[in-house]
Amino acid sequence: MKCVCPDSNLEKHERIREIFRNIEEWIQSDALQSLVRLFGGEKMETAPLKAQIQWLNNFVEIWDYRSRNQNTDVNERWNVFDDEFVLKHKDEIMNCATKLGLVQETTAVRIPDYIIPLGGARYSNLDRPMYAGNIYHKIRNANKDQEINIVALAGSRPINEKERVATDTYAPGAVTEFDAICRGLEEAFHLNGKYRQDDKHDENINLCSSVRTYECELPHTNIIALAAPSTEPSRRANSRDTFEYFLDYYHIKKGDNLLLVTSQIYVPYQWLKFIDLALEGAFHVECVGYSMREKEALAKPSNFLQEIKGTVNAIAMLMKKYENV
Repeated sequence: MKCVCPDSNLEKHERIREIFRNIEEWIQSDALQSLVRLFGGEKMETAPLKAQIQWLNNFVEIWDYRSRNQNTDVNERWNVFDDEFVLKHKDEIMNCATKLGLVQETTAVRIPDYIIPLGGARYSNLDRPMYAGNIYHKIRNANKDQEINIVALAGSRPINEKERVATDTYAPGAVTEFDAICRGLEEAFHLNGKYRQDDKHDENINLCSSVRTYECELPHTNIIALAAPSTEPSRRANSRDTFEYFLDYYHIKKGDNLLLVTSQIYVPYQWLKFIDLALEGAFHVECVGYSMREKEALAKPSNFLQEIKGTVNAIAMLMKKYENV
């Protein structure tokens, strides 16, 4: 899927239609249809797009490998396992995942005003700032006067003890995801560790927030980390919460260019989860990622099937919101 916003100078309905043309091409691609047939589904090329999305959204439940881990202690992406069928068809699955845009790293089309590494688990809070740093230096080499904001988005989610085998390699003793991504920023941009921080505390950890502004010696560069509060006290902040918190904090305006930086396996899903905000606010959102390393726990075929499911779920939600446009 081409995870690039249509031009913000277009009318909203034109941008929406362009996005759904892109989605239709992805859904009808040989790669996705091959995966569906591999798992016993049938092609629906003659049905209207809405009907195709509805059918596919039900079908992809077959790829919900996380739900098979009923114990909440292990129901995390890195604990997903390949069953016998997946192992038998590993090469076919990975070939399709590559064609669907979940494997090979991507690059930005527009020069961003904001480079936004997204928080995550395990190595993500280091790898995403590092990839953001690579993007930043390429832009800086081409345009020394371009003002760029590096804004890491995370939450106050406590580090899972089982993650520590990963996080302790770069952020030893980190208590939260926010702590870990701050350490990742410091490593990626060679920061001196000096910063000011504004915290809002609450007895409910889901409602806590932090803004850390680094002392940065790089020219025309601002580096900040945000830990967003949840919009629902009963759960921890999700990626949507962090993005909306960012939009409010920076007062993003029409035509601004935002670049989300994640792991490539999540690029289509995370782009789709945020694209409606770009449509409503008339700004641009791109999403790029680095290719998963073989040593990572998320490089299994079942993980890619899980995230293809997530992408289809996000498409269905987007269709529901804009079905009358």
